[in-house]
Amino acid sequence: MAHRASTHPYASVRFISKVLDPDDVTRTIWLRPDHVNHKAGLWSFSSEGCVNVPELNEHLNWLLRLLEFRKEAVATLLAQGVRAELLCYSRGSTVRKPSLSREIRRRAAALGIAIGIDHSQQ
Repeated sequence: MAHRASTHPYASVRFISKVLDPDDVTRTIWLRPDHVNHKAGLWSFSSEGCVNVPELNEHLNWLLRLLEFRKEAVATLLAQGVRAELLCYSRGSTVRKPSLSREIRRRAAALGIAIGIDHSQQ
């Protein structure tokens, strides 16, 4: 597998529900969000500015370590009907999205969290 670095990659974990109070997520998961939208029921926490490497897998690894430490809290939110996703952002010299390691995908799946990638060509 070829190694392709992106420029300015980052990833966010998002918890979403129409009935979600983002403040409840903060109290449950014990992380301070980067962004909340009370009307949309959205809570988000990002690796941007916290992980300073051009490999998207490292951003996901950092977020997954935080979430794995809080796996019971994540499970509680999911059991309440909250949807969780890891949303990745990257730019690169190709239209091809960066590849994610099987281990990253396995760890996210074990937590019940989907992964999406929003990639744009420079």
